[in-house]
Amino acid sequence: MMQAGEAMIREDVKTAQATFRALLKAMAEPGIIVDIPYHGGGGVDAGATPYMPILRTLLDHEVSFCAMTEGVLNPSLAGEVSRSTGAVTAGVEEADFILFIGGDSRGMASKAKRGSPEYPEEGATLIYLVDELRADRAPENRWGRAEGPQALRLSGPGVKGERSLYVLGLKKEEVEAISQARRSFPMGTEVILCDRNGRLSCLPRSTRLGTEG
Repeated sequence: MMQAGEAMIREDVKTAQATFRALLKAMAEPGIIVDIPYHGGGGVDAGATPYMPILRTLLDHEVSFCAMTEGVLNPSLAGEVSRSTGAVTAGVEEADFILFIGGDSRGMASKAKRGSPEYPEEGATLIYLVDELRADRAPENRWGRAEGPQALRLSGPGVKGERSLYVLGLKKEEVEAISQARRSFPMGTEVILCDRNGRLSCLPRSTRLGTEG
């Protein structure tokens, strides 16, 4: 008979595998919105914060990370992530992965490492928790706040023509910082957006960003 601990480990592995497949799909098709496996769906991560399945999938003891809320280091969250993944903490300029709670890094995103022409893959991956992701523009009163979403126009590999992505809770300055980091492509930062509904969308560094209007 399977012990409870063994069952939990198997569920963790299944969740990580499903999350990895979701991330691969989202990276291959920038701007599409996919569900984060098991978030709120009765699985091992039901009720968990949306970014934790992503972090558990990507982080381990060989990589470093930084956790920030409104541009300030969040030691409590960093401790939780480190215990869950085994990853070590680092400063924003050295971290392999940077988690931003909310869509305003207060300028910290521009300090993330961008790799080098020889090793562009050494650029950081930025993970933002935002309010909502949508593929279309909702009626103004649908968003329930004075400030509407960032209307992104995406092009590049994996996008046929142009794709729209509407992101509520992401500051305009963040879009500008991400775009600035990509002006020396192939250097730049990878971006993963996850929302409070348990969905994600990816913006690889090869994706060109524009805004509506």
